[in-house]
Amino acid sequence: PWADTSSRQSMPYAVSGDFDGNGLTDIAAVLLSDSEWKLVVFEQNAASNYRPMIVTGGPIGSSGKAMEDPHRLSLALDKGGEEWTTTSLGKTFKYKFPVDAIELTEIDGPLWLIHRSGDEYKYEVFGYE
Repeated sequence: PWADTSSRQSMPYAVSGDFDGNGLTDIAAVLLSDSEWKLVVFEQNAASNYRPMIVTGGPIGSSGKAMEDPHRLSLALDKGGEEWTTTSLGKTFKYKFPVDAIELTEIDGPLWLIHRSGDEYKYEVFGYE
């Protein structure tokens, strides 16, 4: 099964929201090949076309920094304008973004909070020492 399907949504590998702040629905998805994974955001424009932006990714496997099983990843939406809070390594972090943000979580692993900043996506990682 893909990640923990009993979590907040029925498709843990995709989430929709207004990630670029233009008022239109964008889609973030984890895409897989035989050798690598990618988190891609498809941003919708006024003509209802989607522009893909690769946010992060890496190799699949058991060596070095490769992710052994990307099926352990799940995505969730953090609504823009709402405060997001987490505690990691004894510290509390609070964020509030003007547009929707993406939570990328690995089962028993770190949580990435991904948000649009200007023309690119940036992320904060929690759960690493």
